Amino acid sequence: MLATTLRYDYEVRDEAEVFKGIPNPRVSKEMVSLAGHILDSKAGHFDASGFKDEYEMALRKLVKRKAAGKRIEPPPEREGASNVIDLMHALRNSLKGRKAAALRTSNANRKRSKLPAKRRKAS
Repeated sequence: MLATTLRYDYEVRDEAEVFKGIPNPRVSKEMVSLAGHILDSKAGHFDASGFKDEYEMALRKLVKRKAAGKRIEPPPEREGASNVIDLMHALRNSLKGRKAAALRTSNANRKRSKLPAKRRKAS
């Protein structure tokens, strides 16, 4: 498949106008040679046969099913485990825990203050 976008002349902008804000810095020969060395060391033969386009294969399968007159149903939605946390909910829960702990502590302190002091025996 090949897609080509054609534009009207009034949609095409002048390149000088578009690129005028981009500076053109001077790069030292040493930096250019270093970049060339990096590119040369990373360059190699690319073998596309090692990759499969699973999207294209699934799409072809759907088109064949549709052409055969079979009904195409959307796949069931997957419910995956999510590690997304609602921060407001977590904050509210932590505050509830602190309030509960503070209430328990204050209730315990009140009970202790209501108890009469123990008398000591005189010796």
